[in-house]
Amino acid sequence: MKEEVRGSEKPSFKDYISKIWNGLKKLVQFFKFQLVAVVSYWSDFALYSILYTFVLNENYVVSKIISYIFGIFIGYILNKTWTFGVKRQFFSGYLVKYGIVSAIALLANIFCIFILKEYYNVDAYLSAMAATLFSFIINFSGNKLWVFANAPANQKDTAVKD
Repeated sequence: MKEEVRGSEKPSFKDYISKIWNGLKKLVQFFKFQLVAVVSYWSDFALYSILYTFVLNENYVVSKIISYIFGIFIGYILNKTWTFGVKRQFFSGYLVKYGIVSAIALLANIFCIFILKEYYNVDAYLSAMAATLFSFIINFSGNKLWVFANAPANQKDTAVKD
């Protein structure tokens, strides 16, 4: 009596190429996300500087809130259409999810800075750098695994179904 062993077939050359190609696509997506993060950061910083210096009379709290929201919108537009290839309407369920992930990343960022600075006496600038890396991981993971997880590339319909 012969027992059939499932899954014991040797992967084909095409399977190896497919795995490599999929890995490269994920890596490209990760680098696109990084580039969008840089653009979003500098958009945030530029608007913050203008508001703080010229418009809101050095009110850093209001300036930062407005500029941070602006940076989130820039990141949302670029990540939605370029990084993750979603072509649906701007005000879709993705926007709400993106905002939630961004808020969680911001809270994690602030918490990380607080812990490093207050409990470990790490310099405020170094704490901010470490916190930015930490929040970047949260942002990318949240967007990849939740916000845009079920979004097929290059969606062209404009119905709001999410």
